[in-house]
Amino acid sequence: MQLDTLLADWRSDATALRRQGHERDASHLEQRADQVAEAAEPYLRWLSEADAHLYSGRSVKWLRSRFPEWEAQGNASRDRGQRRYRMMVLPVRANLAAAVEDAKRTAQGEAA
Repeated sequence: MQLDTLLADWRSDATALRRQGHERDASHLEQRADQVAEAAEPYLRWLSEADAHLYSGRSVKWLRSRFPEWEAQGNASRDRGQRRYRMMVLPVRANLAAAVEDAKRTAQGEAA
């Protein structure tokens, strides 16, 4: 079973629980599903080829050269003929990673 299918099933179960009057259980199940989805975002998130190029800083030619291997592993796919890549298999452009960390620090400082 794929993780995204499991999360969808949990959310569906939460909806059914809520309909049956089990609000507390439904909320708890939804919170857990949200936590798992957040922790697994790099696995669950698919990027178009153009976005994968921007995210990684690698050329489209480089991405396409790895596509068959990643597709065989379940980390790349085609959607209506367009190549898509799981975020987790892509190298992160160094300055993008620094920008993300800087944004996190700024957000934490504003929350305090």
